[in-house]
Amino acid sequence: GQLALGPSAVAPKVVLMIGCPSDFPDILEALDVYCTTGTEIHVLSTRTLEWRSKIMDDYFGPDGQCRGEQSWRRIRVRHYVGSTTAWKQLERLPISSTTNVLVLAEQLTSDETPLAVDSRNLTVVITLRGLL
Repeated sequence: GQLALGPSAVAPKVVLMIGCPSDFPDILEALDVYCTTGTEIHVLSTRTLEWRSKIMDDYFGPDGQCRGEQSWRRIRVRHYVGSTTAWKQLERLPISSTTNVLVLAEQLTSDETPLAVDSRNLTVVITLRGLL
């Protein structure tokens, strides 16, 4: 199904965001604009919390405009650190109440090929399907 946004969204959603690319603040910002108040975003990535915080600081600027966990207007973001392809890591997420899943391309090293990234994302989808 599609993620109902804006006026068509009648209730808060539970969204899994698997993968944390360097433009993930853009995605969170868009979800904050369009999702219903109370929507939960659960982010699983191998990237450290420090890396994510730095990317957020770089995105929103050093002048205090950085959006921490408390400053999103409509969404609540919860971060998980772990392998996106590991069954046990995916089980930590609220899969039974999830309404939507975003599997994002996350290049883990600068020399990782697009084929490797796509293969990992396909593994994520297959593993998630097994958990449902």
